[in-house]
Amino acid sequence: MMERINQNEKEAKPDIKLRYGSMESSVSLDGAYVTRLSFDGKDILFPDGYYSINDKEKRRGGIPILFPYAGPLENHPDWPQHGFARDMEWKDKTIYEDLEPQGVLLELKSNEKTQKLFPYQFRNELEIVLGENGFSYVLTVFNEGSKDMPIAPGIHPYFCLPTGKLNDIENNIKGLDLENYRLTETLVLSMQKEVEIKIPKIGEIKVILGGDFLRDRAQLWFWTDSPKYDYFCVEPCSTPVGGFLKENERILVPSGKSKKFTVNLNFTPTFE
Repeated sequence: MMERINQNEKEAKPDIKLRYGSMESSVSLDGAYVTRLSFDGKDILFPDGYYSINDKEKRRGGIPILFPYAGPLENHPDWPQHGFARDMEWKDKTIYEDLEPQGVLLELKSNEKTQKLFPYQFRNELEIVLGENGFSYVLTVFNEGSKDMPIAPGIHPYFCLPTGKLNDIENNIKGLDLENYRLTETLVLSMQKEVEIKIPKIGEIKVILGGDFLRDRAQLWFWTDSPKYDYFCVEPCSTPVGGFLKENERILVPSGKSKKFTVNLNFTPTFE
């Protein structure tokens, strides 16, 4: 696995630790990252951190949230890649009933900073709950303003992979050709409700998508830039790349209404 680069902590708050049976996860208020997900100590997600990628320091791993849009926006180089939500501090709205919670509810509300780029009043709720052999991830976007609000969110899970085993992944993803995959290429694939992935020495992952991730314009994106293929990403996105700027592709949330995006991940380990 690639070596992580140590960074100054910048007074970061400690991650929220979740546990249910053999499943454990860590969630950061800094960007609402799922920084780690493991089963019986075995990583399912590539651990969040800073790594050297092609001689550049990059943050990789975990599950970043992509809001209000996923991907780059053509002709808008000053707008951040994948939006701003992953770079902001979220609030913990959970009411804890024990010392090791099973789930967490995070909130991000529009503020003066967000409205400079995205002039809408929104409230995001992100609920992450562990189960016996997986977890659920539910993003609900509320429009609290007086005008329709365009959005095009996605999420960006980094799945762990034994070094160099990309071609050995078994999957049911339509149109995915791993033998001819080129590093850093983003493969745009049709959305499907259930994605099944079997990773050597790790296990079988079933990803079940719901809500507006199943709309007609939604897509799956496959991508990795790991030179050693230590991770790969299968990203559910609610619109095509750049769809946030296109009236016929983006999602409009009416005033006072909400949209929901759900991911359920079930994991069956491989004992080797």
